[in-house]
Amino acid sequence: MNEAFKEIVLNDYIIHSIIPQSKIDFLKDSPNKKKDIKNKNDIKNLITISYLNYVSIINNFNNDILRIFNNILNDEVIKLPWFIYFEDTKELHKIYEGTTPETLNMGIGHFEESPIINGNIALAGHNRGYISNPFEKLKNIKKGSKVIYKAMNKLYNYEIIEKEKIEEDDFSKIDRKGSFLTLITCIENEKKYRLCVTAKEI
Repeated sequence: MNEAFKEIVLNDYIIHSIIPQSKIDFLKDSPNKKKDIKNKNDIKNLITISYLNYVSIINNFNNDILRIFNNILNDEVIKLPWFIYFEDTKELHKIYEGTTPETLNMGIGHFEESPIINGNIALAGHNRGYISNPFEKLKNIKKGSKVIYKAMNKLYNYEIIEKEKIEEDDFSKIDRKGSFLTLITCIENEKKYRLCVTAKEI
């Protein structure tokens, strides 16, 4: 257990909100703090007992700590105005307007000619060799896996339905109609082709 986590856990505010007063008293009056110790062996034994009890307490409410942390994390995620989350890989990526090299170096880019909501939303991203490679695992994503898309303060749910190789100048997937997420990235060693992954709104 790292020292930073110990400091967070032992902070009075966190402790008082998670564990009972009896356990707080134990931590504050831990045997290894007592001064009436007669010899070093007693000190060693008491420190060992104290540490084991400390570990037991930590384990008892470790799940609560993680739950609170995840709630905070989720709150922060929800604050992001524009993102995509892949349930299959547990990855979340921010989305930016445009597909210029500068934009794609920050994350996923949105094809400006496609809608942001209500239609065929087309996104592009690198998968290797750049500062940002949000589509690194896109080639391995499975049909049927779920995708969450957030834009304009609303969450949308999609399911992967198709993976195919298209030519680099094939814009039919971007121009098509329907409630889709169209995800496009390069294919390694095949400069004339792109991987196109389609997710349908559910």
